[in-house]
Amino acid sequence: MGIFRGVTDISLNGEDMTPKYPARHSPVARYLEQAIDRSGLPQTEIAEAMGYERPNIISMFKSGATKIPIETIPKLAEVLGVSELYFMKLALEEYHPEMWMVIERTFGKLVSENEYEIVDAIRTASAGTDPELTEELEKELFRLFDIKVAS
Repeated sequence: MGIFRGVTDISLNGEDMTPKYPARHSPVARYLEQAIDRSGLPQTEIAEAMGYERPNIISMFKSGATKIPIETIPKLAEVLGVSELYFMKLALEEYHPEMWMVIERTFGKLVSENEYEIVDAIRTASAGTDPELTEELEKELFRLFDIKVAS
């Protein structure tokens, strides 16, 4: 039995796949659940696109009962239409925080090509200044991306 009630120890290629967080607190599981909801795809279709025989593995990932294998995140991000970089960052921060710290220390803050273009547009719009992210600006960005801000 894993360290969390009802979670069985799982191993893939010798890697412990038991979640670090209780299922309901897993940032990766919450992100995956939101990505699946936004995609509108049924779990059976996602599982099939990922090469899984049974869709229950997607449910296990989504609930946080099982870690998503790192090597499958790029494909899963593609299937769901989300940022591969952001998804990978979340997974590495949660599953392998020491590895993520080394990657970030070595390569600096990573951004996707689309994120870089947004930053470049901000630089142009701000005439090359270094605008501070105020509460007002942050709310406006969330509004632009149609993201609900927690109150």
